[in-house]
Amino acid sequence: MKIKIKNQLNVLICIVLFIYFSGDSSYGATFPASMQRAIIGIAILIFLKFMKTRHLHISMAKTYFILCLVIVFGMIINREISGYSMFLIMGIAMLFTETVEFREFFEQFDNFVFFIAICSLVGFFIWKWNPEWVLQFPNSRVGGAEARNLYFSVIPTSFAISKYRNYGIFREPAMLTIYLGLAMLRQMFYVEKVSIPRMLVYILSFLLTRSMTGIIAGAVAFMIWFLDGKWTKSKKVICVISIIVIAYFCVTQNIGSFIMSRLNRAGADAHSINSRIASITVGMYVFLQHIPFGAGAISSSELFQKSLPLLGYDTNLTPTNMVTYLLSSFGIIFGLAFILGMWGFSLYSQRSKLTSFGIFLVVLMLLCSETMTYSCTIYIIMFYGVRGWLDKTTYKCYSDNRNLNKVMLKGKDDEIFYNYSSFKW
Repeated sequence: MKIKIKNQLNVLICIVLFIYFSGDSSYGATFPASMQRAIIGIAILIFLKFMKTRHLHISMAKTYFILCLVIVFGMIINREISGYSMFLIMGIAMLFTETVEFREFFEQFDNFVFFIAICSLVGFFIWKWNPEWVLQFPNSRVGGAEARNLYFSVIPTSFAISKYRNYGIFREPAMLTIYLGLAMLRQMFYVEKVSIPRMLVYILSFLLTRSMTGIIAGAVAFMIWFLDGKWTKSKKVICVISIIVIAYFCVTQNIGSFIMSRLNRAGADAHSINSRIASITVGMYVFLQHIPFGAGAISSSELFQKSLPLLGYDTNLTPTNMVTYLLSSFGIIFGLAFILGMWGFSLYSQRSKLTSFGIFLVVLMLLCSETMTYSCTIYIIMFYGVRGWLDKTTYKCYSDNRNLNKVMLKGKDDEIFYNYSSFKW
């Protein structure tokens, strides 16, 4: 029991560091130097633990090195030295997936996101009832808005309480919806019994982000969940509570009118929806001009800006779609590996193919809202998905609650690339 608790704590600490010190969080985005030092420190610690307790399979090593070669070839062809941080970030992600079982990772990921969501709601109610106390905390900026850093929650102080947007610890509300969405998917499809308190907290946090893309993705996830399987007591309770909460927030927080304004492509809030649409169309336009190895991490953004007027968009839009950004930056091989990884992630749910496809679409919808190019978390999910593709036994081990580390990859990958399992941690 002590060993199990220690392992769970180690995994949780890694996830906290991955998220809190990444470019996704307001802290990591504000202090890139500390983010880089933290990532390097995490890489060393995880690599040391990995070397002494696990083995690296050939298939996973091949996947990592192929993706790195794709980036290198892109650098050579485009004559641009960019994207090299991906070597470290993907290396950490790959080693993490070889060290930690998917079940352990997703459970602790859910726990930390739940903690973030609670902190964000506490911050909202404090700002609503006692704003003077919030103003005592250090200044910060998120998404161009003035804010106060409460360390495990960022409170935007430039919004009226009726237009409050929930940032959590992240640099954008849409980034929070990605993490909330993944945690909600776990509760809906990856565990036997859904937690009603967690789902309620996630729903409240989701609505307060006022992120159009995130809320639509969340609504689609709920539709799939309600149509999948039997209507259990928990599902009925969550359905009733969701209707009440959504109705209340639409009235008191004007969320309904806010979303409708965001859907208007010609209004004052048109920047959001136009950026999402342009990220798909212009991103694919840049990709089709550089299919094999992409245009490069920096050049793809520059070409995006140059291509906006060619396709009839304003020049102040920014790329927010993770999939099209990876395709345009690193090419077809990298992009397909990422997409297949997300599809492989959906298969861990052990649901029908139709439901798994629905989960896959929800994940892609969530990734339409913000780019997570240098986030370890999203590549950890990708490598878990790739691992499932390479050996379907992975999914069966997850559903049977067996230890995946006792099961070797099949066929040629039965060989171990590197083995330090004889050492003790």
